[in-house]
Amino acid sequence: MFDYNALANFYYAMGFRPEIVDAVVSLATVLDRHELTDSQKETVFELLSKAGQESMRKVPEKVITGNWGEFDYGNVKIGDYVRVKPDAYDSASGAKHNGRVGILKHMSHNRCVVEYVGAEGGESLAHPMSNLESVRLR
Repeated sequence: MFDYNALANFYYAMGFRPEIVDAVVSLATVLDRHELTDSQKETVFELLSKAGQESMRKVPEKVITGNWGEFDYGNVKIGDYVRVKPDAYDSASGAKHNGRVGILKHMSHNRCVVEYVGAEGGESLAHPMSNLESVRLR
């Protein structure tokens, strides 16, 4: 179990106001209770970061409400949004990428490098084209 009092005392000692300390302790409580892995916690922190929020604000409406279909090679360009198919990978290490949306950064030999939306450090991964989807405009 996490020592919430020690966390609060640390932030108080660093001069943070009580409402900030309460918010940090609340966030720590939620993360602790959800029993997230370190990688999952890092994703939460990235989404809450300034860079992560900025990345999320740039996503066009068509991507959020879009109709995803097979990767449309020939019509998808570098810089377009793509999605890893929800069932693309079966392994534990691969499954964490299922359903992730990102920007296409490079294509070569049926492999595509996708930089995920919301990843502060520009997390990217190469995927086979067959594991990706693109937004259908209609």
